[in-house]
Amino acid sequence: MELKITYKLGIVGGCFPAQHNVLHKDLFHQRLRSMIERGSDCSMEVHIERYEQLSKALRKVQNAIESGCHGIVFQVRPDPYLRLSKLWYNYTDEQGKVRASLTLPQIQHVPSEQQIHHNVSQQAMPTRTESKGKLHAVLRELNYCAGVITFANRLALRRYAKLVLEVEKLCSEYSVALTVIGAGSRPRTPIEQYLSWKLERYIRKFVQPIKTIRYVNIWGTHSEKGEYLYFEDGMHILPIGHERVATFLYSIVKSDIVKCLR
Repeated sequence: MELKITYKLGIVGGCFPAQHNVLHKDLFHQRLRSMIERGSDCSMEVHIERYEQLSKALRKVQNAIESGCHGIVFQVRPDPYLRLSKLWYNYTDEQGKVRASLTLPQIQHVPSEQQIHHNVSQQAMPTRTESKGKLHAVLRELNYCAGVITFANRLALRRYAKLVLEVEKLCSEYSVALTVIGAGSRPRTPIEQYLSWKLERYIRKFVQPIKTIRYVNIWGTHSEKGEYLYFEDGMHILPIGHERVATFLYSIVKSDIVKCLR
């Protein structure tokens, strides 16, 4: 009996590839694996690397490549971009005390992700959906709006674009096929939805002339059939949304597998 060839796909992203409130078999990469292996002489193995900070993402891509992945799917995440888009941020100093500061690109006063990450790490994890209070929500929205006024969000967009370019160069260096999944919708609040839309549009236009990047646009709160794609928290995607992404990726990954078999 002839053994199947194994194609190894690296997924570098956030909570989406390992979403806690969706069954493992319903996650997009498992749906994709089933589609690839159905009636095929190829099996697919999935390697997942998770990043919370932009500054740590390139190392995660390197890890996936070094594990022997034939292709990389890199997810553009709203979360790190949204954190960097705020005007006001809290951070923990070297003495462990909580401090507050501002993101002011005009005077080159820009925080590192290491500074702001400690205060928001739990918020970035998909473990809570309860309301944090109306006041907190209002202040958060005002913080985003202030970041737009002071161009903090523009700086965050440029940071993300720079990262995507570094990921492309790394994958090209190792001759690993790269697919970029654009930012998804963020219907939790109108301002987060707006900022995420800005991120999706910016990265899509940025990668358009780069021939070595296949871009997958997953933006939208509803499927092509009009089905709503998000849980009530407005951040996490329903199983039907995972199936939608798997369908978008199928032809790209299938083509990569054919090239590998040549």
